[in-house]
Amino acid sequence: MAADQLTGISKILDVVLKPARAAFERTERWSALIATIASLLAGAAIMVTGFALLHGLRDEYFTVQFATTKDRLVERIAEYAADPGTTLAFDAAQQAQWRGMVFAAIWGLTGAALFHVFWRRCWHVGPAIKPIVLKFIAAIPLAGAMIAITEKIITLVALTGSGQTIALRNSFGPVIVTLAWAKWVLAGFTVLLVVAMIVAAATAALQRGLRPDDPFVSTVVAPRSSGTGVCCSGGGIRAASFSLGALSALEQWPAAPGDTTVRPSRLADSMLGSANYLSSVSGGGYAASAWRIAAGTDNKRFADMPPLIGDPFDLSTKPGERGEPTNLLEHVRRHRSFLATGRGGLPLAAIRYLLQTAFHMALLLGFIYMFTWPFGLLIRSWAIGGVDIVDFATSSGQTGHKLQFVFGAQQWIPPLGWSIAAAVPWLIRLGTKRGSVRSTLDGLTAGFAVLATGSAFVLIALPWMTANINIFPDDATEQLQVTGMYATALTAVWQVGKRYLQRQAKYLGGVFLAVGLGLFVLRVVEEASLQGGWLGRLSTYIIVSGAVTTAFVFANPDKWSLSDFYRKRLAGTFVTKLDENFHPSVLNEDQAPPLSAYIGAPGPEPIVCCAASRQEETETGVAALSMTFEPSQVTVHSWRADDDATGTETAVKSLSHIEFKKRLPQGKQGDRLASLIGAAAISGAAVAPSMGRLNLKTTNALLAAFNARLGVWVPNPASAPLERMAAPRVINMFKEIFGVYGNTDPNVYATDGGHWENLGLVELIRKRCDLIIAIDTSGDLPGTYKALKNAIALAFLECEAKIDIDETEWEALVADEDGLVPRNFVRGTIRYLDGTTGELLYVKAAVSRTTPLAVQRYAAGDRTFPNYSTANQMLTDAQLTNLFKLGFASMQTALRTRADSCASAATTSASSRVSHAGA
Repeated sequence: MAADQLTGISKILDVVLKPARAAFERTERWSALIATIASLLAGAAIMVTGFALLHGLRDEYFTVQFATTKDRLVERIAEYAADPGTTLAFDAAQQAQWRGMVFAAIWGLTGAALFHVFWRRCWHVGPAIKPIVLKFIAAIPLAGAMIAITEKIITLVALTGSGQTIALRNSFGPVIVTLAWAKWVLAGFTVLLVVAMIVAAATAALQRGLRPDDPFVSTVVAPRSSGTGVCCSGGGIRAASFSLGALSALEQWPAAPGDTTVRPSRLADSMLGSANYLSSVSGGGYAASAWRIAAGTDNKRFADMPPLIGDPFDLSTKPGERGEPTNLLEHVRRHRSFLATGRGGLPLAAIRYLLQTAFHMALLLGFIYMFTWPFGLLIRSWAIGGVDIVDFATSSGQTGHKLQFVFGAQQWIPPLGWSIAAAVPWLIRLGTKRGSVRSTLDGLTAGFAVLATGSAFVLIALPWMTANINIFPDDATEQLQVTGMYATALTAVWQVGKRYLQRQAKYLGGVFLAVGLGLFVLRVVEEASLQGGWLGRLSTYIIVSGAVTTAFVFANPDKWSLSDFYRKRLAGTFVTKLDENFHPSVLNEDQAPPLSAYIGAPGPEPIVCCAASRQEETETGVAALSMTFEPSQVTVHSWRADDDATGTETAVKSLSHIEFKKRLPQGKQGDRLASLIGAAAISGAAVAPSMGRLNLKTTNALLAAFNARLGVWVPNPASAPLERMAAPRVINMFKEIFGVYGNTDPNVYATDGGHWENLGLVELIRKRCDLIIAIDTSGDLPGTYKALKNAIALAFLECEAKIDIDETEWEALVADEDGLVPRNFVRGTIRYLDGTTGELLYVKAAVSRTTPLAVQRYAAGDRTFPNYSTANQMLTDAQLTNLFKLGFASMQTALRTRADSCASAATTSASSRVSHAGA
């Protein structure tokens, strides 16, 4: 339907904008800077032309179009007559209408041409706009011009009088004012679009060029096929601790089959060191990154390297003892309170967050203030006259000023007129069949209805709310009364609708944010109407508008999000270097090699799993897509819309690490995002305005408004090649608030991998591994194993791979009455689409009957063990150490059971062959 309407508009505009199209082709190679200058000059030329045409005729021009009624026009003329030296002349009024028509034609044609020629030049770093949408944008000033010309013609017909006498013929006033308000609304939209275009062009012009090729990037090697993959799930510091213990067991388990009682002396001979892939999500990524960074990229050094993590049942030092730690477990124990590491510890971190959030909120409120302040002047102007200033006596005996709502014909006539205009095509529509005619009528109905609703809000609702809704009274007594009234009302609403509100909790955050911002808007409009207080001053408006516009051009919202702080704190604990004795110590984050340095490096290839935010739920039922950071490339797996009958998995959009890093900001910020710990920090962005599987609906906007933003805007693999950088700007901050994430935008908002799949299992299935060892420390409720079930479902939807786990295996995971599970691991079979199979060994962070007695005793005294909240990032040494031990013992038992099962199967197979040979 909408497409049919736009097609009709397109045919008309093809003729009108033919010269503009030719101009666009001539300016196709213009830079963003030239487009900015040209747009500014064109806009300035329109303003100068309007001033020149209407100079000296301003009063005649505005008075007639907003008179509304004959009586109101007489009152206005009397006001001018009472002012010496100011008069209204009939001849001047007619001349103003003719000149107004000329200006409207210039405005409409120039505005349409400006959009058609420069819009794509100014937004060149954004997604390619469809031609039909561009024509629709260009139609806005043309529509405003046609309405203005119609209004001026009707005004010329309606004007009567002579000399200093001006009057309107009967019934023309309501029509004129209705058209006038529509004209000014479209003119306002045109101005906003031009300003947005100029700001976008200035932003693009100031974007730096792409980074040079990274000399550190190795030659891309062919991806390894099949092999062994290990994945570590999300779960914060809890998951990092359990995963370290489990990885320690894999370090001490031989890769080659044989005597499993002999621990390998070299890392390269262990199951972990010889694995092909190491996939990780969120908290599990802290442990995986710590090990991978410590293991390094040097083949010769890796060949002689002993196991790095250490045995959690044989820790040689205590956290408070002096001396360097001898393994990763001891290092992490010493730095377990990673949020308190670094300069200033937690107090400085809290102060920094408060300052960043204050700046974030000031920018948001400043943007709203910039657009709402003029409405205060507007509702007090003669054109609306919706409020008057009245004096009142405060409780202290002083005189105060407040607004009083005034309701007149000039307010209700335009909404009524547009409502009637909307009703006419709607009634005609009832007698039409489905087709282009009905689509056109629907479009007219919708357009007129929008004008009716918008004019009713500005002319009636906004003045009434400004005068009657005020939670910030100037008088102290009134402040207490209003506070008490609102507290009582909120309490009553909560008591009555408690159950319903609890069920709708995901939507309440957006409601609270909208109400809070709405009250701020009313306060700004009131101050502007009264021209009082610092919010109502013109000087304040100019300063705030300039600051906000400057921020839109220069500021990067990632600079004041929590992501930078979070990554630095993680690096202070999990980024390590090894001395000649292979003992770890803290490595400066800036000295850590980039993720691309692990191309062809010894040991498993790291795969950091994140989530790419999406506005709508995809075919998998999650409002996010899988995004992976690998040494050779960064990839977004998006569902293919034109999936054929053969049922392929997903369409892969990848950027080589060379191209990805070229699009990152130059300097340390880009280098840190390109590192392994940078990717791990993104994967751990548990709190963000977009949380995929954990979507909080409108509450996402509340998180964005209060700077609860751990996600990062990174180059989008699905975007077209760029000539210049497209660093995120303040517009991206508003995308977070409104949940707008374009599939092909230059930047994609990357968050916690657990927002899509919390095990990292699906990414190993994409690699078609022969053996996958999954370490699960998810925070799902005991006995639900939700993370595993989600991974099984996604593996089938994304890759058409089936994971089969016997019923007896599932039963082994069910807890008994004492809370212990018979065993905390299961084995399954992976059936790939091509007919091959793989093995799954799943290990869960749960206390089982095979868990060492010391850990069982600790769990009996700590009922929350091992399922500590993900928000608890400050585990004690006892909690951390027992998680190490549980992870180590669980993985060791699982590996031993698997080895025994394989040996038994091999023996049975050999006996069967001997029996068959004897027969």
